[in-house]
Amino acid sequence: MQQEERAELVKKGILLLNPNEAVVLTLFYLEDQSIKEICKITGSSESNVKVQLFRGRKNLAHALKKLSNKELIGLT
Repeated sequence: MQQEERAELVKKGILLLNPNEAVVLTLFYLEDQSIKEICKITGSSESNVKVQLFRGRKNLAHALKKLSNKELIGLT
């Protein structure tokens, strides 16, 4: 899979997440914000941001598996 295809798949996967998880993952990985900066932006506690990152990564992995399987069999 090419890098552009992977990036597009990740963007689709993020759209399938809980909005809070999507925001935290986007800020942390795509915008290179620190956990403390994310706390300021979202108004969440540091422990809450860490939990959202953990859950978001886990849920994103599941979403990406589903999306990649669909693409492999030509459903998307």
